[in-house]
Amino acid sequence: MNDIDRSVDSFDFAMRRRFRFLEIKVNDNLKMLNFNDKELEEETIKRMKALNQAILAVKDLNENYQIGPAYFLKVKEIGFTNPSRKAPSFSYGDIRHSQKI
Repeated sequence: MNDIDRSVDSFDFAMRRRFRFLEIKVNDNLKMLNFNDKELEEETIKRMKALNQAILAVKDLNENYQIGPAYFLKVKEIGFTNPSRKAPSFSYGDIRHSQKI
């Protein structure tokens, strides 16, 4: 354990004593993607699930690295085909993963 880990250890313990932590899975809050356009909503959920499956397929990544619905809320405003916004790269330079998505 390095010095930084030791310095937050007592704080972490204090937080865990005082608060109850609930795990919220990616699919637990899909209702936040309640768009007026049902086709866009379905496409967003489909892409989110495909992205999360690709994340799970990467060695050393698990469900803790998945992307939740809050990440996709701006889709209502910009859509998927807006050329003025560049899509983020989730593949970290590995083209094989980005082709699956």
